[in-house]
Amino acid sequence: MLGSNMGDLKIFTQNGTQSAEEKWSTSGDQGDVWIQVPGIYLKLDPQTKILITARRDNGDAGDIAVDLFELWPYPC
Repeated sequence: MLGSNMGDLKIFTQNGTQSAEEKWSTSGDQGDVWIQVPGIYLKLDPQTKILITARRDNGDAGDIAVDLFELWPYPC
């Protein structure tokens, strides 16, 4: 997340037709480095969607990239 017009990056979960629930977010210029986010617990089932949204503020100076997204099985 680099640039003076950087907005935000968010992770949500949504179960069926229920409203999406925000699970993690960051905003603003994070520098010219990759940031590793430690474990985020997402309660998942076959009806749950994972939504990743990225938004920049007004202007063209803002880049966002997601390089690796892993889901690990954990016991229920």
